Amino acid sequence: LMANLLNASYILITPNIQSKIDFTSQCPKMKEYFEGIKKFYKRKKTKPDFIIVRHTDLTQDNQYKSLGSDKHYDTFLSHASYLFRQAFSVEEHLKTKSDLVIMKHCSNKHGFGPSRPIDKVYAKYQNEYSGVHLTSQMLKKVFNSRWYQKKVKTKLINGDGGLVGASCHNREELEMASKIKVDYCLLSPVKHKLSEHHLITKGMGWESFHDLAKDFDFPIYALGGMQFEDLQTAKDYGAAGIAGISMFVQSS
Repeated sequence: LMANLLNASYILITPNIQSKIDFTSQCPKMKEYFEGIKKFYKRKKTKPDFIIVRHTDLTQDNQYKSLGSDKHYDTFLSHASYLFRQAFSVEEHLKTKSDLVIMKHCSNKHGFGPSRPIDKVYAKYQNEYSGVHLTSQMLKKVFNSRWYQKKVKTKLINGDGGLVGASCHNREELEMASKIKVDYCLLSPVKHKLSEHHLITKGMGWESFHDLAKDFDFPIYALGGMQFEDLQTAKDYGAAGIAGISMFVQSS
């Protein structure tokens, strides 16, 4: 997996899907999302090296509180693994942990647990994720907790190890990530986020990105307004690659 990481250029981050929508091919929103990915893959012949499956709303969705949001996310993650392999034409006989690196979004302690999909149809995909990706808030919790640090240190994901990544926005968070020895980070936002009439989020710019990235020895990926054409620029400024939510469904 580390070999995959060192050679990775593109990281895909899924949209933030609410659990009540469900992550199946029958859901209209999911069908539209994966159709867009299929079209982009057919046109560009490029698939992501890593996929981070987000589920922030799952942990806040009271509808599944009785089931446990972590259990519902297990099914969600298994569906995602299955549908992404279909979208990127990963052959059935190539289903291994290294053929398509899928990271489990981790915003609470359940992210460190083993995956247990409820639906037997997707059960064979239950172990086909490669690690956990910490939100910036979760990164801080891990940094301030010996219990969490032990989980990260031993990387007890599915009981057999895996990658640990984190989202960072400044030097303080990158230093936290370095101290808990993550395998990679996403650093954002690089570019401004604009609406038609005003600035929504101010980006740090490539110079500031470089000033931060150069001081750390783990791969750092640029996030925030990225397009495929930004890959070389990102690498010129010290990024290992680029990450984005919409890159793989862009129409142009």
